[in-house]
Amino acid sequence: MKPNISLLIIVLCFSTNFIFAQNFQSGKTTITFTDISRNRQIPTDIYYPANTAGNNVSIASGNTRFPVVVFGHGFSLGTSSYTKLGDTLAKYGYVAAFPSTETGFAPSHDNFGKDLSFLCNAIINTDLNSGSLFYNRLIHKAAVGGHSMGGGCSFLAAATQNPLIFGLFNMSAAETNPSATTAASTVNIPTLIFSGSNDCIVAPSVQQAMYNNVVNSCKSIANITGATHCQFADNNFTCTFGQISSGCNSSPISVATVYEKVTALLIPFLDYHLKDNCYRGIDYVTSISSLSGITAQNTCPIPVCQILPLDELNFYGRMINKKAIINWEVKSLDGLMKFELEKSEDAINFEKTGIVNTDQSLLYTLTDNKPFPGTNYYRLKTIKQNNDFAYSKTISLTNNTDLFEISNCYPNPSEDFISIVINAKIITQINIEIFNGTGSVMLYQKSNIVNGKNDIRLDIKKFPTGIYHIKIKDKFNKTLKIMKCNKF
Repeated sequence: MKPNISLLIIVLCFSTNFIFAQNFQSGKTTITFTDISRNRQIPTDIYYPANTAGNNVSIASGNTRFPVVVFGHGFSLGTSSYTKLGDTLAKYGYVAAFPSTETGFAPSHDNFGKDLSFLCNAIINTDLNSGSLFYNRLIHKAAVGGHSMGGGCSFLAAATQNPLIFGLFNMSAAETNPSATTAASTVNIPTLIFSGSNDCIVAPSVQQAMYNNVVNSCKSIANITGATHCQFADNNFTCTFGQISSGCNSSPISVATVYEKVTALLIPFLDYHLKDNCYRGIDYVTSISSLSGITAQNTCPIPVCQILPLDELNFYGRMINKKAIINWEVKSLDGLMKFELEKSEDAINFEKTGIVNTDQSLLYTLTDNKPFPGTNYYRLKTIKQNNDFAYSKTISLTNNTDLFEISNCYPNPSEDFISIVINAKIITQINIEIFNGTGSVMLYQKSNIVNGKNDIRLDIKKFPTGIYHIKIKDKFNKTLKIMKCNKF
């Protein structure tokens, strides 16, 4: 059967026009998060979509939700070396975080990798805090990235198996201690790696070894012809000093050219894997096979998108009180008639669980009151007035309420201790986090659970007066319940 060439041309023209659509200005703020489990402060510069550019301005108006990107700096480089990247990500609809830890001459790669993974959770947790700049504005998906040392540490972050990390990218990634190359062999998320053919600080063979070890079925490496190590950091002086000393500071291409090639691949890569925009996946695979000035390897297949897409569809959900709350948002209703929510126990055989007709709204919610025990798989069928249809990506939500009955914290409010009662039908271990209004983790505790009633006591004597959220996760780091507690 011959492909429909005319339809393919229409699709590519549509999606290519979207590549350069920057819908926002760039806001910037700095927040220090606290990882109580490591007694560690993590100052972080955050760039985010805004109506007006500036520091500490309001997030962009409307109800659009944005994914999170966390990026690690290079050895002895500050976050200012990546201002352009932060601005660009914000303008394309991402909340981009740049931690300023481990900037000295004796950095801990292990801690920096853990910082990157921790921030994915800490920033997404601010979506639940009514006092946060990002309240109800985040997609619960993140990507980790980095340059040089930070690139190697992004592999360490991905190797933590954090369920909120859906993508990995890096530039001139360096070997670390513990080994980023070894960690890559445990990375099972889509991965995009950049290297430079004129990089004499970290040879492209280092990144090639990392690429070879990644086990995910979607991985790409793009070697930019003529690019140096420091062009990925806007030719920061500290970085280029090392290149000058090594006699390899020249390049036949400019920083702007390197940056253009990076963003031509990075933005559609993130749009596809974090925003579930199928046609941006086509943009990505098409670009990496045709972009001039790079030598690339790619295993990512071209996505199958059944109809011309909505401008954008954000599809996500969470399990609350034995119910699956499914949310989705579109940017255009263009000919759209209705949505059908489908669910499955095995991600193969789906059944219809709800129908929503379109109205003037762009934001929709549907509740599945009777999810299956264990893991539930959901997908959204979008149906147009001419009966053309397409499916969203499939998401999974875990319903552990049949195994765990978790009461609210008591006494509430409290001065010194609070208790959580868990009635369990299995013997297992859980993870407990208490975080404050800025998303900083105030307490992290592992607790063993027995079959029957469990009364877990938590010490909050040293906490300031205020409102706190308690997140209880199973041993696989899946959230079982989030509760609100107060301290006098």
